[in-house]
Amino acid sequence: MGSLSFAHIISKVMGLPNPESYGSRNAGATNVLRTGNKKAAYLVLLGDMLKGVLVILLVRVYVSEANAPYFLLPLSGLAVFFGHLFPAFFSFKGGKGVATSAGVLLALEPVIGLTAVLVWLAVALITHYSSLAALTSAMTILAVSIFSGSSLSLILSVTTIFVLIVLKHKQNIKNLISGEETKIVLNIRRSNSL
Repeated sequence: MGSLSFAHIISKVMGLPNPESYGSRNAGATNVLRTGNKKAAYLVLLGDMLKGVLVILLVRVYVSEANAPYFLLPLSGLAVFFGHLFPAFFSFKGGKGVATSAGVLLALEPVIGLTAVLVWLAVALITHYSSLAALTSAMTILAVSIFSGSSLSLILSVTTIFVLIVLKHKQNIKNLISGEETKIVLNIRRSNSL
């Protein structure tokens, strides 16, 4: 499931260039947005989040029916996240995992997942930096999972996700420090007509 790279799939279906050929060369919604096709970017975002949600929901049914251990849930979330970062169907060149990890957390621990989404939205709206929003959100969910008394398996999974998100944003961090990071462009048009 994680290897279903919606940036590649949606771009192909909608006749857009390969996401590895422009912008950040990242197979994610923010890069697809650089084509100017908001619909495609939203579909990528939705697809990447939903695959995380779906995996957790399916494994939750299995854990419940088979009376299996809880750690299979965060482990499955980690697996879909890894699949997104390194998709087997697309030469192991995937996205940065932000939307997929949000989907995983929303289904796994809704309070932590919702916190991640709200922090991302707040930072993105204030700063217009998607990367800074992702890094702040990842740091927040790590802190929340540790200090809320979450299970060790969840904390280890969230820690792994945090580390990989930071590593995937290495160039973004350099760009933020140097002031060269690209902002999210919000095209809000005002109408003079009543």
